[in-house]
Amino acid sequence: MATARRGKAPSAVRWGARGVFPAILATRAVAAPLPFWRMRPWLPVGAALYMLQVAAAHLVWSELSPRGHGILVGLVQAALFVAIAVVFWRSRPYFRDPG
Repeated sequence: MATARRGKAPSAVRWGARGVFPAILATRAVAAPLPFWRMRPWLPVGAALYMLQVAAAHLVWSELSPRGHGILVGLVQAALFVAIAVVFWRSRPYFRDPG
């Protein structure tokens, strides 16, 4: 009975992903700034929540991963992302509906 290899995708899948990657980057480069340009009112709330999620992920990863650097480094990283979240949250008055 043959067993599947773990850890690496087949070569064709890797090369296919590499071929699609520039299109993904181009799509994100165009689509990501649109809410900022159009000053959508939901943007600061969504961005703040996303930054809090990233802060939590950095804290957990630093502590639980064997490659992590411990709780102190995780707290420093999390504090930086929480500060960014606060900036986004406080920018809500600038993102009002034009109506």
